[in-house]
Amino acid sequence: MTDTHYNTTHETGQRLLDLSAKAQSQEAIILNFFQANSIPGDKYSRWSPSQIRAEAWVLRGQPEITSVRRAMTNLTSKGLLTKTDHKRKGPFDHWEYTWCLSEA
Repeated sequence: MTDTHYNTTHETGQRLLDLSAKAQSQEAIILNFFQANSIPGDKYSRWSPSQIRAEAWVLRGQPEITSVRRAMTNLTSKGLLTKTDHKRKGPFDHWEYTWCLSEA
């Protein structure tokens, strides 16, 4: 397991390196999206995982929603994003929490 990829399927070798690189790339895409579309600490600049999945991957194939949630959780653990108390309805009419860019 690396800092970004949780090796629950016990992958090894190149496959594990590829999955870890993909997870790091997803975190970078999400962080870049927040930095380009948010004001640090502004609770009105908040995004749900479904919104991030739809908006940050407009020109590329979208990752699984669980991958987006994992990446957002990792960025939260690193202090780069903050989970808010605010919720939005997701694409299947289920409530999702939102995140904002952490204050520097």
